[in-house]
Amino acid sequence: MQEVKKQFDNLSDEEKKEFLKSISPELAKICKENPMEMMENFMPVFMDMMPEMMTMCMQMMQDSKMDMSQMMSMMMNMNNKKEND
Repeated sequence: MQEVKKQFDNLSDEEKKEFLKSISPELAKICKENPMEMMENFMPVFMDMMPEMMTMCMQMMQDSKMDMSQMMSMMMNMNNKKEND
């Protein structure tokens, strides 16, 4: 596993993004198979990201003059699109 991590660390930021996109279907499958375990493993990461994500969402809402119901609708549409892909 350390060798895989080392290879990942050596990628450019753009390559890392592409790699993460390429494995996201498998990650989603693993999450669906055992959501509680995945939440336990990744909750610290998500909690660390939360302030930045909230700031970005609020800024996006403000920039587009979007209210919370519109934001939730957009997020649900994105989720539905992923499920249909």
